[in-house]
Amino acid sequence: MAIEKTVSVTSARSQLLKLTKQVARHMDRYVLTNKGKAEAVVMSVGEYRSLRAAAELLAHPDVLAETLHGFDEIDRGKGLGFDRAFGENAEPQAASAAE
Repeated sequence: MAIEKTVSVTSARSQLLKLTKQVARHMDRYVLTNKGKAEAVVMSVGEYRSLRAAAELLAHPDVLAETLHGFDEIDRGKGLGFDRAFGENAEPQAASAAE
């Protein structure tokens, strides 16, 4: 389970290797403070990439809407399985603008 901890920059400096291993293994986050004020966050690369992808989706409402529509279709059993979509005999799919 991911844990968010607060640690001073001074303390983080002396434990940086330990902190990086902790975030990589357990998805923990460390909020680094300087004189009691939050200044930065240490998190895993995977979590960082996920946050970047989510921010990118939010920056493009049309893409977000299409993504949510796709998830809805999958929930209703209308999606393609991986092999049908990407396998050697993948079915070509035409984009549908008026669904």
